[in-house]
Amino acid sequence: MRPAESLALVLLSLIWGSSFLFTKVVVAEVPPFTLVAGRLLVPAVLLFGLLRVSGYRLAAGRTVWAAMIFMGVANNVIPFSLITWAQQHIDSSLAAILVSTLPLFTAIIAHFWIGEPLTRARTLGVLVGFAGAVTIVGADLRNLASADTLGELAVLAGSLGYAVSTTFARGFLRGQPPQFLAFGQMAMAAVFATPLALAVDQPLHLELGAKVALAWVALGVVNTGLAYLIFFWLVQRVTVVQISLVSYLIPVTATFLGWVVLGERLGASALAGFALVILGVLIVNRAGLRAVSDSRVVSEPTTRA
Repeated sequence: MRPAESLALVLLSLIWGSSFLFTKVVVAEVPPFTLVAGRLLVPAVLLFGLLRVSGYRLAAGRTVWAAMIFMGVANNVIPFSLITWAQQHIDSSLAAILVSTLPLFTAIIAHFWIGEPLTRARTLGVLVGFAGAVTIVGADLRNLASADTLGELAVLAGSLGYAVSTTFARGFLRGQPPQFLAFGQMAMAAVFATPLALAVDQPLHLELGAKVALAWVALGVVNTGLAYLIFFWLVQRVTVVQISLVSYLIPVTATFLGWVVLGERLGASALAGFALVILGVLIVNRAGLRAVSDSRVVSEPTTRA
Protein backbone atom coordinates (compact mmCIF):
# COMPACT_ATOMS: atom_id res chain seq x y z
CA MET A 1 0.00 0.00 0.00
CA ARG A 2 1.06 3.55 -0.65
CA PRO A 3 1.47 6.04 2.24
CA ALA A 4 -1.89 7.76 1.61
CA GLU A 5 -3.70 4.41 1.75
CA SER A 6 -1.89 3.37 4.94
CA LEU A 7 -2.72 6.70 6.58
CA ALA A 8 -6.37 6.34 5.54
CA LEU A 9 -6.50 2.86 7.11
CA VAL A 10 -5.10 4.15 10.40
CA LEU A 11 -7.51 7.10 10.43
CA LEU A 12 -10.45 4.81 9.69
CA SER A 13 -9.41 2.50 12.52
CA LEU A 14 -9.28 5.38 15.00
CA ILE A 15 -12.65 6.75 13.88
CA TRP A 16 -14.41 3.40 14.05
CA GLY A 17 -12.67 2.57 17.33
CA SER A 18 -14.16 5.66 18.97
CA SER A 19 -17.67 4.78 17.76
CA PHE A 20 -18.02 2.17 20.53
CA LEU A 21 -17.51 4.86 23.16
CA PHE A 22 -20.03 7.22 21.55
CA THR A 23 -22.56 4.40 21.15
CA LYS A 24 -22.21 3.42 24.81
CA VAL A 25 -22.86 7.02 25.84
CA VAL A 26 -25.86 7.54 23.56
CA VAL A 27 -27.59 4.18 24.09
CA ALA A 28 -27.87 4.96 27.80
CA GLU A 29 -30.62 7.48 26.89
CA VAL A 30 -31.66 6.63 23.31
CA PRO A 31 -33.31 3.33 22.26
CA PRO A 32 -31.13 1.25 19.86
CA PHE A 33 -33.23 1.52 16.69
CA THR A 34 -33.64 5.26 17.17
CA LEU A 35 -29.92 5.69 17.72
CA VAL A 36 -29.21 3.80 14.49
CA ALA A 37 -31.78 5.79 12.50
CA GLY A 38 -30.31 9.10 13.66
CA ARG A 39 -26.79 7.87 12.98
CA LEU A 40 -27.83 7.17 9.38
CA LEU A 41 -30.11 10.13 8.64
CA VAL A 42 -27.56 12.79 9.57
CA PRO A 43 -24.77 11.61 7.21
CA ALA A 44 -27.29 10.85 4.44
CA VAL A 45 -28.43 14.48 4.45
CA LEU A 46 -24.89 15.85 4.67
CA LEU A 47 -23.59 13.59 1.91
CA PHE A 48 -26.52 14.52 -0.32
CA GLY A 49 -25.57 18.16 0.15
CA LEU A 50 -21.95 17.34 -0.69
CA LEU A 51 -23.01 15.62 -3.91
CA ARG A 52 -25.21 18.54 -4.92
CA VAL A 53 -22.48 21.09 -4.25
CA SER A 54 -19.99 19.04 -6.27
CA GLY A 55 -22.44 18.85 -9.18
CA TYR A 56 -22.77 15.04 -9.10
CA ARG A 57 -25.98 13.70 -10.66
CA LEU A 58 -27.62 10.71 -9.00
CA ALA A 59 -28.11 8.88 -12.28
CA ALA A 60 -26.97 5.38 -11.36
CA GLY A 61 -28.80 2.37 -12.81
CA ARG A 62 -31.13 -0.03 -11.03
CA THR A 63 -28.34 -2.54 -10.42
CA VAL A 64 -26.26 0.01 -8.54
CA TRP A 65 -29.21 1.16 -6.45
CA ALA A 66 -30.05 -2.47 -5.67
CA ALA A 67 -26.45 -2.85 -4.47
CA MET A 68 -26.91 0.26 -2.31
CA ILE A 69 -29.98 -1.31 -0.70
CA PHE A 70 -28.01 -4.46 0.05
CA MET A 71 -25.10 -2.47 1.50
CA GLY A 72 -27.41 -0.27 3.54
CA VAL A 73 -29.10 -3.25 5.16
CA ALA A 74 -26.11 -5.63 5.46
CA ASN A 75 -23.45 -3.07 6.35
CA ASN A 76 -25.50 -0.61 8.42
CA VAL A 77 -29.00 -1.47 9.57
CA ILE A 78 -28.32 -5.04 10.73
CA PRO A 79 -24.84 -4.72 12.30
CA PHE A 80 -25.49 -1.24 13.74
CA SER A 81 -28.72 -2.45 15.37
CA LEU A 82 -27.19 -5.65 16.73
CA ILE A 83 -24.07 -3.99 18.14
CA THR A 84 -25.98 -1.01 19.54
CA TRP A 85 -28.45 -3.32 21.29
CA ALA A 86 -25.54 -5.41 22.60
CA GLN A 87 -23.83 -2.38 24.12
CA GLN A 88 -26.71 -2.01 26.53
CA HIS A 89 -25.44 -5.23 28.13
CA ILE A 90 -21.68 -5.47 27.50
CA ASP A 91 -18.75 -3.06 27.71
CA SER A 92 -17.71 -1.01 24.69
CA SER A 93 -14.21 -2.53 24.76
CA LEU A 94 -15.57 -6.09 24.68
CA ALA A 95 -17.86 -5.21 21.77
CA ALA A 96 -14.89 -3.83 19.82
CA ILE A 97 -12.81 -6.94 20.48
CA LEU A 98 -15.59 -9.19 19.19
CA VAL A 99 -16.02 -7.00 16.08
CA SER A 100 -12.30 -7.54 15.39
CA THR A 101 -13.28 -11.04 14.20
CA LEU A 102 -14.26 -9.26 10.94
CA PRO A 103 -11.13 -10.34 8.99
CA LEU A 104 -11.70 -13.96 10.04
CA PHE A 105 -15.23 -13.98 8.64
CA THR A 106 -14.00 -12.00 5.63
CA ALA A 107 -11.27 -14.52 4.78
CA ILE A 108 -13.84 -17.32 4.55
CA ILE A 109 -16.51 -15.34 2.68
CA ALA A 110 -14.04 -13.75 0.23
CA HIS A 111 -12.66 -17.18 -0.65
CA PHE A 112 -16.03 -18.63 -1.61
CA TRP A 113 -17.57 -15.45 -3.03
CA ILE A 114 -14.89 -13.54 -4.93
CA GLY A 115 -12.10 -16.11 -5.14
CA GLU A 116 -9.51 -14.66 -2.76
CA PRO A 117 -7.23 -17.58 -1.77
CA LEU A 118 -7.81 -19.42 1.52
CA THR A 119 -4.43 -21.03 2.09
CA ARG A 120 -3.43 -23.36 4.90
CA ALA A 121 -1.85 -20.44 6.75
CA ARG A 122 -5.00 -18.35 6.47
CA THR A 123 -7.11 -21.32 7.59
CA LEU A 124 -4.86 -21.65 10.64
CA GLY A 125 -5.33 -17.95 11.37
CA VAL A 126 -9.10 -18.27 11.13
CA LEU A 127 -9.08 -21.21 13.58
CA VAL A 128 -6.82 -19.38 16.04
CA GLY A 129 -8.91 -16.23 15.85
CA PHE A 130 -12.20 -18.00 16.38
CA ALA A 131 -10.64 -19.87 19.31
CA GLY A 132 -10.11 -16.41 20.79
CA ALA A 133 -13.76 -15.51 20.24
CA VAL A 134 -14.82 -18.75 21.92
CA THR A 135 -12.48 -17.95 24.82
CA ILE A 136 -14.19 -14.58 25.28
CA VAL A 137 -17.75 -15.84 24.99
CA GLY A 138 -17.21 -19.37 26.28
CA ALA A 139 -17.70 -18.72 29.98
CA ASP A 140 -21.12 -17.21 29.28
CA LEU A 141 -22.33 -19.92 26.89
CA ARG A 142 -23.58 -21.98 29.82
CA ASN A 143 -26.44 -19.48 30.11
CA LEU A 144 -27.56 -18.70 26.56
CA ALA A 145 -30.55 -16.70 27.77
CA SER A 146 -28.48 -14.17 29.72
CA ALA A 147 -28.26 -10.62 28.38
CA ASP A 148 -24.46 -10.72 28.43
CA THR A 149 -24.30 -13.86 26.30
CA LEU A 150 -26.92 -12.64 23.85
CA GLY A 151 -25.05 -9.33 23.60
CA GLU A 152 -21.77 -11.05 22.77
CA LEU A 153 -23.43 -13.27 20.16
CA ALA A 154 -25.19 -10.24 18.68
CA VAL A 155 -21.85 -8.49 18.18
CA LEU A 156 -20.42 -11.56 16.43
CA ALA A 157 -23.48 -11.61 14.15
CA GLY A 158 -22.88 -7.93 13.42
CA SER A 159 -19.26 -8.66 12.57
CA LEU A 160 -20.45 -11.31 10.13
CA GLY A 161 -22.68 -8.70 8.48
CA TYR A 162 -19.71 -6.36 8.10
CA ALA A 163 -17.69 -9.17 6.51
CA VAL A 164 -20.42 -9.97 3.97
CA SER A 165 -20.83 -6.34 2.96
CA THR A 166 -17.07 -5.62 2.85
CA THR A 167 -16.58 -8.55 0.50
CA PHE A 168 -19.54 -7.47 -1.62
CA ALA A 169 -18.21 -3.91 -1.88
CA ARG A 170 -14.79 -5.07 -2.97
CA GLY A 171 -16.12 -7.56 -5.48
CA PHE A 172 -19.00 -5.62 -7.01
CA LEU A 173 -18.81 -1.87 -6.28
CA ARG A 174 -15.52 -0.83 -7.79
CA GLY A 175 -15.60 2.02 -10.28
CA GLN A 176 -18.25 4.14 -8.49
CA PRO A 177 -17.28 7.48 -6.84
CA PRO A 178 -16.73 7.00 -3.08
CA GLN A 179 -18.97 9.94 -2.19
CA PHE A 180 -21.87 8.40 -4.16
CA LEU A 181 -21.35 4.97 -2.59
CA ALA A 182 -21.29 6.49 0.89
CA PHE A 183 -24.45 8.53 0.24
CA GLY A 184 -26.30 5.69 -1.48
CA GLN A 185 -25.59 3.28 1.34
CA MET A 186 -26.55 5.79 4.06
CA ALA A 187 -29.74 6.86 2.26
CA MET A 188 -30.96 3.31 1.66
CA ALA A 189 -30.10 2.32 5.22
CA ALA A 190 -31.99 5.32 6.58
CA VAL A 191 -35.06 4.36 4.50
CA PHE A 192 -35.20 1.05 6.36
CA ALA A 193 -34.02 2.20 9.79
CA THR A 194 -36.26 5.23 10.26
CA PRO A 195 -39.70 3.54 10.06
CA LEU A 196 -38.33 0.68 12.17
CA ALA A 197 -37.33 3.16 14.89
CA LEU A 198 -40.67 4.96 14.73
CA ALA A 199 -42.61 1.71 14.97
CA VAL A 200 -40.57 0.02 17.72
CA ASP A 201 -39.16 2.85 19.86
CA GLN A 202 -41.71 5.64 19.32
CA PRO A 203 -38.95 8.21 19.95
CA LEU A 204 -40.69 11.52 19.20
CA HIS A 205 -40.66 12.71 22.81
CA LEU A 206 -37.05 11.98 23.73
CA GLU A 207 -35.29 14.49 25.98
CA LEU A 208 -31.51 14.43 25.61
CA GLY A 209 -28.64 15.89 27.58
CA ALA A 210 -25.96 17.90 25.79
CA LYS A 211 -23.35 15.13 26.12
CA VAL A 212 -25.62 12.53 24.57
CA ALA A 213 -26.70 14.86 21.76
CA LEU A 214 -23.10 15.72 20.85
CA ALA A 215 -22.06 12.06 20.92
CA TRP A 216 -25.00 11.17 18.67
CA VAL A 217 -24.05 13.89 16.17
CA ALA A 218 -20.43 12.69 16.21
CA LEU A 219 -21.61 9.15 15.48
CA GLY A 220 -23.48 10.36 12.43
CA VAL A 221 -21.08 12.94 11.01
CA VAL A 222 -17.66 11.47 11.83
CA ASN A 223 -18.06 7.80 12.69
CA THR A 224 -20.51 7.10 9.87
CA GLY A 225 -20.45 9.79 7.16
CA LEU A 226 -16.71 10.59 7.11
CA ALA A 227 -15.76 7.00 7.91
CA TYR A 228 -17.61 5.58 4.91
CA LEU A 229 -16.16 8.19 2.58
CA ILE A 230 -12.74 6.89 3.63
CA PHE A 231 -13.89 3.26 3.45
CA PHE A 232 -15.20 3.50 -0.12
CA TRP A 233 -12.12 5.46 -1.17
CA LEU A 234 -10.06 2.51 0.08
CA VAL A 235 -12.36 -0.04 -1.58
CA GLN A 236 -11.26 1.36 -4.95
CA ARG A 237 -7.58 0.97 -4.16
CA VAL A 238 -6.76 -2.01 -1.93
CA THR A 239 -7.79 -5.63 -1.43
CA VAL A 240 -10.51 -6.78 0.94
CA VAL A 241 -7.81 -8.34 3.16
CA GLN A 242 -5.93 -5.05 3.33
CA ILE A 243 -9.12 -3.17 4.21
CA SER A 244 -9.71 -5.56 7.10
CA LEU A 245 -6.40 -4.45 8.66
CA VAL A 246 -8.47 -1.79 10.44
CA SER A 247 -9.36 -4.54 12.90
CA TYR A 248 -5.94 -4.25 14.55
CA LEU A 249 -6.46 -0.72 15.84
CA ILE A 250 -10.23 -0.65 16.39
CA PRO A 251 -10.22 -2.74 19.61
CA VAL A 252 -7.09 -1.00 20.88
CA THR A 253 -8.70 2.43 20.43
CA ALA A 254 -12.01 1.29 21.89
CA THR A 255 -10.38 -0.43 24.88
CA PHE A 256 -8.25 2.63 25.66
CA LEU A 257 -11.23 5.00 25.46
CA GLY A 258 -13.43 2.63 27.45
CA TRP A 259 -10.79 2.49 30.18
CA VAL A 260 -10.06 6.24 30.30
CA VAL A 261 -13.59 7.62 29.81
CA LEU A 262 -15.92 4.88 31.09
CA GLY A 263 -13.70 3.09 33.61
CA GLU A 264 -14.10 -0.29 31.89
CA ARG A 265 -11.78 -3.17 32.76
CA LEU A 266 -11.16 -6.37 30.77
CA GLY A 267 -11.14 -9.70 32.56
CA ALA A 268 -8.52 -12.41 32.10
CA SER A 269 -10.60 -14.43 29.61
CA ALA A 270 -11.28 -11.32 27.52
CA LEU A 271 -7.59 -10.43 27.42
CA ALA A 272 -6.60 -13.98 26.50
CA GLY A 273 -9.28 -14.13 23.82
CA PHE A 274 -8.23 -10.71 22.51
CA ALA A 275 -4.66 -11.95 22.12
CA LEU A 276 -5.82 -15.02 20.18
CA VAL A 277 -8.12 -12.99 17.94
CA ILE A 278 -5.35 -10.53 17.06
CA LEU A 279 -2.90 -13.41 16.48
CA GLY A 280 -5.41 -15.05 14.16
CA VAL A 281 -6.01 -11.80 12.28
CA LEU A 282 -2.25 -11.31 11.95
CA ILE A 283 -1.82 -14.79 10.46
CA VAL A 284 -4.77 -14.32 8.09
CA ASN A 285 -3.62 -10.94 6.85
CA ARG A 286 0.06 -11.84 6.45
CA ALA A 287 -0.89 -14.92 4.47
CA GLY A 288 -3.44 -12.97 2.45
CA LEU A 289 -1.04 -10.15 1.64
CA ARG A 290 1.62 -12.68 0.61
CA ALA A 291 -0.84 -14.39 -1.72
CA VAL A 292 -1.84 -11.06 -3.23
CA SER A 293 1.78 -10.09 -3.75
CA ASP A 294 2.64 -13.43 -5.33
CA SER A 295 -0.29 -13.35 -7.74
CA ARG A 296 0.00 -9.60 -8.43
CA VAL A 297 -3.72 -8.96 -8.17
CA VAL A 298 -3.56 -5.63 -6.37
CA SER A 299 -5.29 -3.20 -8.75
CA GLU A 300 -4.52 0.38 -9.64
CA PRO A 301 -7.09 3.02 -8.59
CA THR A 302 -10.15 3.12 -10.78
CA THR A 303 -11.42 6.48 -9.56
CA ARG A 304 -10.16 9.60 -7.85
CA ALA A 305 -12.00 10.96 -4.83
